[in-house]
Amino acid sequence: MRIAFLTLGCKLNYAETSTYERGFTANGLEVVPWEEQADVYLINTCSVTERAEKKCRNVIRKMHRTSPGARIIVTGCYAELRRNDLLAIDGVSLVFGAKEKSRVVPDTMELILNSGSDGTAIPSALRAPSRPACGGPPVHEATGGHGGGTTSTPTGGLSHRNDFDVEKIARLSDEELMRLSEPIRYNDIKFETETYRAGKKHIKKTRYKENPFGKIVGRHDGAQFYTIGQRKGLNIGGHKDSIFVIATDVPRNIIYVGEGHTHKGLSRSCLRIESQDIHWIRTDLAMADGEIRRYRVRIRYRQPLQDAFLIKRPNGIFILFDIPQRGISNGQFAAWYSADDEMLGSGVY
Repeated sequence: MRIAFLTLGCKLNYAETSTYERGFTANGLEVVPWEEQADVYLINTCSVTERAEKKCRNVIRKMHRTSPGARIIVTGCYAELRRNDLLAIDGVSLVFGAKEKSRVVPDTMELILNSGSDGTAIPSALRAPSRPACGGPPVHEATGGHGGGTTSTPTGGLSHRNDFDVEKIARLSDEELMRLSEPIRYNDIKFETETYRAGKKHIKKTRYKENPFGKIVGRHDGAQFYTIGQRKGLNIGGHKDSIFVIATDVPRNIIYVGEGHTHKGLSRSCLRIESQDIHWIRTDLAMADGEIRRYRVRIRYRQPLQDAFLIKRPNGIFILFDIPQRGISNGQFAAWYSADDEMLGSGVY
């Protein structure tokens, strides 16, 4: 069974598509370029402008013409806003909105498994939401870019879910929570140079000494132009998995990158919002020091709500996510919601 992916829109869409690709690969599907014939096409859409929406529709129709019997799966912003319009297009089998992204892989696999020999889907019972496949081999490299050197830290893959409960959290001190909320630091790891002679004329050259923590993999145009979690525009090849920015050091003009979605430097489980940056919409529900509550949180526009604990301490609110969140950086906003999706408050990291 062959599957092809096409991503339109922002960096978040590209990250989500990579997650879907890993999930389908883990289920035995072969990934092919979207221009080729496939049994399943997944398009991650954008709806920033009317032109973007038109492009989405045209691409879907092209996929259907290329492979009339293929199943076309649509997700992304356009899917959230125009579900019925998309379902009316010939060839579209499933549409997933913003709150249904965790169902993309399992529901599509169920559609494939429950399809008749002619490719027509057989109706099935209501499906319970489930999470996409996650994991992959441990990654040991974090490397970076310009001038003064680069660094990496050996680390395994992230666990899929944090093992915390109210009692464990209540026992955490303010210092332990602060450590949980701090990003991994790479600035202390240094690269040293050495001289050597090469060639028949024994020309004297300089190179960086081998470092067990990483290596220099490229040059860049300025650390200020890169953001945490960025994948495109790095111009770094020769790696099995995608390369992401995991940290930047603007004063020293260095960027640090890591390989793979599960690199520990790419995701964080906890962030702290200082007291002066907390804003309660429902002031009657403002938390007192020492309180621990269970809320649903998002840190990006249109991101599906994430389960998390909110912990109020004198130095602010700590948000401890069930599933580590990618690309958290300074200036990140967080908004928390009740179980019935009422927005209660927000803050800036």
